[in-house]
Amino acid sequence: MANLPIPQDIFSRLTFIHEYEKNQDGENNTVDPASIINDYQPHILTNFNLSHHLPPDHLATQLYRDAMTVPADRIPLFIPPAIGTNFPIGDPNYITQPRNTSLLPALIAAQAIKVDFRQYDIVSERNSLRKIAMNVKIYAVGVMRYGKTLLLRRYGRRSVNRNDVGILFEEMCTPNYPSGAEYKYLIEGRIGTLRTLVTAEIDAVSNGNNQNNNSIELTCRKEEKFQNKVDVWLQTFLSGTATLKVGHRSADEPIRLLGMNDYNTEDLIGQENKIRILQHLHHVLCFLQANVQENRNYIFYRHPRDQPPNDMGLFLYEITNSNDVHRLQFIPKWMLKQMFIRNE
Repeated sequence: MANLPIPQDIFSRLTFIHEYEKNQDGENNTVDPASIINDYQPHILTNFNLSHHLPPDHLATQLYRDAMTVPADRIPLFIPPAIGTNFPIGDPNYITQPRNTSLLPALIAAQAIKVDFRQYDIVSERNSLRKIAMNVKIYAVGVMRYGKTLLLRRYGRRSVNRNDVGILFEEMCTPNYPSGAEYKYLIEGRIGTLRTLVTAEIDAVSNGNNQNNNSIELTCRKEEKFQNKVDVWLQTFLSGTATLKVGHRSADEPIRLLGMNDYNTEDLIGQENKIRILQHLHHVLCFLQANVQENRNYIFYRHPRDQPPNDMGLFLYEITNSNDVHRLQFIPKWMLKQMFIRNE
C-alpha cells in the first residue's frame, strides 16, 4: 500500500470502524434526484485573501489570522489578455505548504463575520468534498464531530508551483492581483439534507461586486478541448461558478496564448451524471454522520482492498494511539470553543 497520504506506520495503528457500502449504512435519507442539484443554492457569506506562505503549525490561530484578510482587500478582477501574448516567466521555486492542511481559514472567516459554524452539518474545504464525490483516487480525509457538526480536513501535502502553466495563465488574466496569495469564498449551501459551510479558491471575478456570484474558473491547455469536464463541473458547482474560460496555448517555447473559449459550467455534463456524483457525496456524508462520534478522531480513507487486488474500498478508521492523535488531530475541542459566536 505505497503512496498513501498517511504514513504506513500510522496507518497500521488505525482502528477499523466501518466500511462504506452503497445502498447500506448512511443512505436512509433519500433525496429527490432533481432537488439535490437545485437545493444546493450556494450563498457567498464573505471573501478573503490567504497568503501562500502559511505557518507550519496548522493549529497556529494567530499566525493564520495574520495570513488572512477578511473580507478581502484585493480581488482578482478578470482582464482578458491579448491573443498572441507570451506567458510570463514564473518563479522556479516551489512554495511548500504545511505538512497538515488547516481548517482554520474557514473558522476564522466565519468568526470574522459573526457566523457560528455550529449551525451547519458539514464544515469543509471544497477539495475534501471533491475527493469524496469524485470517488476515483486514493484519498484520506480527517473527520471529527462537534455537536451535530462534522468537520472535514484532507490529508496529503502539496506545494504551490509558481511556474505551472495554469497558474501563469491565471496571473495573465488577473494582472492586478498579488501572485503570493489566493482569493477564497466562504460559502453556505445544502447537499441533500445537510447544511454546508465550505471554503473555495476562486480564480477570477468579472467585477468587484462580491455580493453577486460572478466568479470565473480559469484553465489552460495545449488542446482546444478539455477532457476533465466532470471534475471541473463539480469544482464550479460547489463554488457557484457559472463561467469557465479555457485558454489555448502553444506547445513550443516561448509559450503563447493562441485563443480562449468560454463555457457555461452548467452545460459541461449531463443531469444524470450530476445526480450520481452528488448522491454519492450525500450518501457518504450521511454515513459519516451516522458513524462518527464526538470527542474522537477519524480518518475516512479510500484505498485498495486486500482482496481482490486493485479493488478500491471506502473505510472509516479511528485514530486511537495517543501519539497519533497528537500528530493528526486537526482541531482540538478547546480551539473550537474559541471560534464560537456568542450572543452579547
